[in-house]
Amino acid sequence: MNAPADSLFAHLRTRTTDPATSRRAARRAAGAASDHRSRILDAIRATPGMTPREIAGKTGLDFYQVSRRLSEIPEIEPRGERDGCRIWFPKAVQP
Repeated sequence: MNAPADSLFAHLRTRTTDPATSRRAARRAAGAASDHRSRILDAIRATPGMTPREIAGKTGLDFYQVSRRLSEIPEIEPRGERDGCRIWFPKAVQP
């Protein structure tokens, strides 16, 4: 889904002084993050208007995994709040 973003995030999660094992772990984490973003986007497209807790229930991810990824998905946007949480929708298609 976001291959360029994954490479960017992997780079930001490591320092040049980190050992190779840390760089490998960052690449694996970036792969997991990409999977999470895809699952979240699919859930929001299928059921617009969910809170992070509701998205977690649909995707099998936990609340914190969902919350960390929402701002990384350019195809969605928050519109309003319910129960103190933002409600997420797919972005409207622009003509």
